[in-house]
Amino acid sequence: MTTSHTRPPDASEVDRILVVDDHQLVREALVGLLRRHAGIAVCGEADSIEQGIYLVAKHQPDLVLVDLMLHGRDGLDLVRHLHTHHPEIRTVVITMKDEETFAHKAQQAGASGFIMKDRLTEDLRPAIDVVRFGGTWYPGRV
Repeated sequence: MTTSHTRPPDASEVDRILVVDDHQLVREALVGLLRRHAGIAVCGEADSIEQGIYLVAKHQPDLVLVDLMLHGRDGLDLVRHLHTHHPEIRTVVITMKDEETFAHKAQQAGASGFIMKDRLTEDLRPAIDVVRFGGTWYPGRV
């Protein structure tokens, strides 16, 4: 796991997170996981790139969790858009796709992190803590 952490989290800060996944059940599971942690507020849920862009403008989240595939489209398009137009917003890609291949592509697109969906329970909170404060979270070496 490659991580870096540039500043310790302030316990008084609340991380506003937007969840973007085209599967309602996955969104609900992610929101449930996120709500179990103090200091996190889910500010919205989107099921498409367009809805994600709209909700980013509306809610100004600190971090966006983005599924790699959104209705057959590349979720990295949303990551690239956010990296270009909202560089202050951190992004973490979540997926079931091949880790080795897609982690590197996510990093090239500007994502600050990459989590396999089967590792969400273990990795989600630590990844948020690292990424939110300027670090990166990638499995292995990217």
